[in-house]
Amino acid sequence: MTPLIYYHFLTLRYSSRRNPYTRNIFYECRLAAEMLANNPSMPAIVSKIIRAGISFVSRLAPPMPQTAQQ
Repeated sequence: MTPLIYYHFLTLRYSSRRNPYTRNIFYECRLAAEMLANNPSMPAIVSKIIRAGISFVSRLAPPMPQTAQQ
């Protein structure tokens, strides 16, 4: 039960317009994980697992509304 409630909490925090800090942290974590996966000394299976985790978390992220540029 706790993981479901925490997922809902993170979803609300991620989609908040007033507080972009959670979205920024997820972006920075994604960059760090991609750098780790792209490291040449990383075994291929571990790199594949990291990329699969990134794509799974990206699919769970709520869609962000696009703001119109003036």
